[in-house]
Amino acid sequence: MRVATQKHTWTYKVFALLVLLAFVLFLIINYLIWTLFTKDLVMAQSQARDLVRLSYLVKIAQERKTWVDLPNRHVERGEFKGGRVDMVTVGDSFSVGAGGGRNNYYQDYIATINDFVVLNIPPVTDKKRIGLLTPVNTLALLYNSGWLDRIKPRYVLLESAERYIPERFINEFGFDDNMPLDRLMSLFAERDAVKPDTKGEDHTFINTGNVKFIYFNMKDLFPVKRINNKIYKMTLKRDVFSGTYGDRLYYSFEENSYRHYFTKDSIRKVNDNLNLIAEKLADKNIKLVFMPIVDRSNLYHEFAKAPPKPSIFFEELRPLPKQYQLIDTKDILLQEVRRGEKDIFYIDDTHWSWKAPEKIFSSIRFK
Repeated sequence: MRVATQKHTWTYKVFALLVLLAFVLFLIINYLIWTLFTKDLVMAQSQARDLVRLSYLVKIAQERKTWVDLPNRHVERGEFKGGRVDMVTVGDSFSVGAGGGRNNYYQDYIATINDFVVLNIPPVTDKKRIGLLTPVNTLALLYNSGWLDRIKPRYVLLESAERYIPERFINEFGFDDNMPLDRLMSLFAERDAVKPDTKGEDHTFINTGNVKFIYFNMKDLFPVKRINNKIYKMTLKRDVFSGTYGDRLYYSFEENSYRHYFTKDSIRKVNDNLNLIAEKLADKNIKLVFMPIVDRSNLYHEFAKAPPKPSIFFEELRPLPKQYQLIDTKDILLQEVRRGEKDIFYIDDTHWSWKAPEKIFSSIRFK
């Protein structure tokens, strides 16, 4: 009996020791993953490298510093002190320098190549009303409040990522947003006064991000079409990015979800709405320039081994009669990709690199 009791006691001790070792190993693994990989993703305050942040594929992270080497710079609304303005730009994250890197504001290329004074207006924020406004709503406010009459630009460049065009130019489109000019100016002042919140949410080193990191990176080893509900993946026939993973294209789920909205009729409606805006601006002697920014999955679609359903937006929009100037970003950038140019977009971000606006604004002239 004593031998049996000692055997059971030893078995319990071994079991307890194994449990303790497993727990310690669990803590060590979580701590290492958190320290080396996921902490910067979970605690990130910036939207930069959004594909890495949402997929946890840190292996595709592309290091870069934000810097400018162009001789002419654009002017942000908060810096504007009056004077001549050749062009006002209104858009989404592409128009506010998202993505970072060299010459992250496309407006600086416009200013340098055309010798323009370019004034950028970020989307207006009105928390008492409807929150962050779309580029169309923001432009409507600038128009209807009389702000454009005060600035008197020659051009307005309206920019939108392709994936957001249905909700901005098809669904519930309107150009009637208005408010008194003094109220609009106060919203500008409120935005300028807001300081970014640098205090991130508290997290321990044991968190779901560590599990996501392991699972999504293991999943990426296989020929899957989706890393998770937010990030999709295409394998390409050749490298379009620099580095080890140059033949892989990661992109946002939004690029798939909007495409059923694009039909010949809906794209004709987009064009009609843009012509309406152009007519209104023409009444103030302002020319409208529309720059839809081609989505990654659309730009690189023809290079995919198993391509999804293509977007027809640019192909259907091109031949329609226009009272505005279209900047066909797909046509310009696709020619560069076909020539073998890499890194038109960042591999780790939904935004483009400096190569895209340099190619675009070197090849067009404003009418």
